[in-house]
Amino acid sequence: MQKVRKVEEKTLTVERALEDGFEVIEVQKPCLLTAIKELNKPRYMSVGRIEEAYKKEITVWDEGSLHVTPDEVGLKASPTQVFRSFTPPPKGAGEMLAGTIPEMAGTIVAKLTEEHVL
Repeated sequence: MQKVRKVEEKTLTVERALEDGFEVIEVQKPCLLTAIKELNKPRYMSVGRIEEAYKKEITVWDEGSLHVTPDEVGLKASPTQVFRSFTPPPKGAGEMLAGTIPEMAGTIVAKLTEEHVL
């Protein structure tokens, strides 16, 4: 999602990013939206605010300060469990084509036909 256009009681209208533009879609609530990195343009802090941030104390919450038991938080309390985590295998090497545009187009069509894509 790259932009929220309209928020209504039961729906949201958002822009969904595509390779060559965007698509405007309306979704029913409740829904899950994921944001692309271009959505946020952070501004830089002033030097004074950076120095101020370094001096501030960081509050750390634990089970005691939240008044919960270890069974109510963390992995034991999670309603979901990770089934499998993996890194996808690397994609094959690309191939650079040379020649005129019609020659390269012919090569692409031949390769796609050979792979039974066309």
